Amino acid sequence: MFFIQICIIITVKRKKDDFSTIFRTGSLFFYTPDFFFLLFFFLFRIVKVSKSRFGSSNSTGKGEIFTLGTHHKIFYNNHEKKFLPLLYEYIYRKGALFMGIKYKNVADQLRTEILEQDTYLKSKKLPTEQELMQRYRVSRQTIRQALSLLFEEGLIIKKQGSGTYLSDRAISPARTSGSIAILTPFAGDATFPAMLWDIQTILSDSDFQTRVFSTENRFDRERNILQSLLEMPPRGILAVGTHTAFPNPNLDLYRRLLALGTSIVFFGSGYPDLPEVPLLSPDEFSGGYRITSHLIRSHHTKIAGIFRRDDRRGLLRWYGCACALRDHSLLSCDRDFFWYETDQTGNLSDPFDPSALSSFLDEILPRCTAVICQDDEAAYFLIRELLRRGIRIPDDISVTGFDNSYFSDISPVRITTLSTGSVKLWVQAAKLLLLSINGKAASEPQPVWQLEEKDSVLNIPVHL
Repeated sequence: MFFIQICIIITVKRKKDDFSTIFRTGSLFFYTPDFFFLLFFFLFRIVKVSKSRFGSSNSTGKGEIFTLGTHHKIFYNNHEKKFLPLLYEYIYRKGALFMGIKYKNVADQLRTEILEQDTYLKSKKLPTEQELMQRYRVSRQTIRQALSLLFEEGLIIKKQGSGTYLSDRAISPARTSGSIAILTPFAGDATFPAMLWDIQTILSDSDFQTRVFSTENRFDRERNILQSLLEMPPRGILAVGTHTAFPNPNLDLYRRLLALGTSIVFFGSGYPDLPEVPLLSPDEFSGGYRITSHLIRSHHTKIAGIFRRDDRRGLLRWYGCACALRDHSLLSCDRDFFWYETDQTGNLSDPFDPSALSSFLDEILPRCTAVICQDDEAAYFLIRELLRRGIRIPDDISVTGFDNSYFSDISPVRITTLSTGSVKLWVQAAKLLLLSINGKAASEPQPVWQLEEKDSVLNIPVHL
């Protein structure tokens, strides 16, 4: 039947040009292999053309009527050599569909010429719309759609009456840089080597070299690093923010790097005043709420906390904790929460010098049965100090952490904590950065906290 349909169409009035004329009224895609796909699809799936009652035609004197499918009829005009109106409308719409695909192909070729082949680097100007139409054999609308896509990506700018030019981002040294900068508060952190290995493994597959910078969690240090990067902008930056609980005076430098074409992704902790930069992080508020709710379900009613005041994650985790206590009518006094800054980590994490925690522990131990810590590292050293005091974990007091880092397993008592499952934030951030570098808009789903029950939480028995 398929071959019969082809023969019927081709032999209508014994003029092949009549049918092809319809296609030539569409777009230039009919001169490409897309035409053969459309012809096959149109004949095999849509059009069942037969003369009325398999051979008898209904002549009108001006032409003949053919059946399209079972419900529609098409008039074939001998003089205008067109099927009207349904076939032409179908072809036109299919042409628009394929043109929608074609403008992306044109944009891809222009993007390659701009970023990889330096075709327009000397003149800094793209050809006119008419020249692009002739080169790619497409319509003006297709060219304008392709240019609009490049404009949205920040690769070109349009000057009224003058033409289309490369943007600063397109001609920035960053676009040809083969390096990725990694900014971390503490390059000497115990978890950093494994993190760096994962990141380098992903980036090296795309032929990028990494440069590591430690901000030491200081604004002045961060600014010096960003200023040095401006002299030779890297292709991308992976960063953990500095003092993210406070307004950052260095956002102007981040924005200058963005304008020069450097892609930036934060992971773990970023800057809320820099919304144009993606941040890969779980919902810290929900994490605080969830770990507190777990303790409440374990019948703990007096819960204390240790949080970092200069880290936005610490504020949000505390807020989730406080809201969970409030919702269960258990909100305690402010003295049950100990706040420390990153600079004080040396004191906090030194089990032989517990001065930073001693007064706090003296205050809460008589009445509290659980402590929620900023992260597993803080929980680890807290447990060490509590054991030194002769306090049993979890029989006398329960301790929880965040992040499910290796501290939770090497602790004398394995720490109940929250994790993001199999998702490693730095791995997902590196992948997201590569997508951004390649001009592909993408967003990673927000990681979800999962409870990792270990040995540091006691389920308090309830006596009826």
